[in-house]
Order: sequence, then structure tokens, then C-alpha cells
Amino acid sequence: MEDRNAKTAAGTDHTGGSRGYTAGCTGCNQVLKIKIKKEPDKWGIISSASTLAFISVFDAMAFLAMEENGYTKEEFYLIHTGGGVGEILRKEGL
Repeated sequence: MEDRNAKTAAGTDHTGGSRGYTAGCTGCNQVLKIKIKKEPDKWGIISSASTLAFISVFDAMAFLAMEENGYTKEEFYLIHTGGGVGEILRKEGL
């Protein structure tokens, strides 16, 4: 990553104590603490809300990076030739 001058980020909902998961993030430029108040299941333990929060944050970061770097649909198609996304792009003539 260094040879590409890439920036890296990691996400966690724990930043310290016995459950601190940031040890593997020492090479990251940024560690994001993404915390939700409570999971929506009746016990508050099934990670659905926190998963959605992480996906949303990192999707937004990816979209911003694509925009900032001038990423094109043609470049995107090179790595998404299959599935629903590939089908949509093929219909557009890529």
C-alpha cells in the first residue's frame, strides 16, 4: 500500500480494555470507533444494527475515494463483470 500512497482505515466498536481490537490496526492511517447504543433484537446481542452502521460508513468512504480519484464506470466494470452490477453495466454498453 505504501508504494501506492494509499491511505488505510479500520473500524471497531472497541478501542481499549481486554476487548480492544485496535492492535491489528497499527499500520492504519485512521481507526474509526463506530458505536451503536443497542442491537435491535430482544437480547441486544445480534449484530445487525452495528453491521449496517459499519457497511454504511465504509461504503461512504469508498464512494468518496472513487469520486476524489476520478474512478470511472469503465474501470468499475473491469472488476465487476458478473452478477447484477455487471449485467447493468453491459446493458449500458461497457
